Amino acid sequence: MSDIVVLAERMVKAFSRYNCFIFEENELEKVRDLIIAAELKGLVEVKQVDPRYPYIYIATPWTRSLEKDCVSRVNIMLTEGRLTQEEHKKYRANLIEQCIVSGEVEASKRIVEALTRHINKLKSSSGNNGRKNS
Repeated sequence: MSDIVVLAERMVKAFSRYNCFIFEENELEKVRDLIIAAELKGLVEVKQVDPRYPYIYIATPWTRSLEKDCVSRVNIMLTEGRLTQEEHKKYRANLIEQCIVSGEVEASKRIVEALTRHINKLKSSSGNNGRKNS
């Protein structure tokens, strides 16, 4: 099995279980290539885990727009009267956090689906290369 399929399967397993994929710097280029090939650009963010460990990276669901969307949703709940001013003050941070976590899980599902489609495409194309037409 090709290295890219093995990497994609590792990513599927990691995103399915942990909503992220942690890898070392020597795989960075392959991970970036896979993200582009599997059409995950805009769904996945790759960054260093911690500046103290420059050789360890993490791929996570893209959350920047998700955070803004969640803040907006909680504020809309207040303006529509689904939350009182007191509830808004008390639960705002928790509601935003729950919304973000839920969004990350949904994004991870989309990432897993895209990676699975890409794996199937790679496996079917490599399977067809070895067959003879009769």
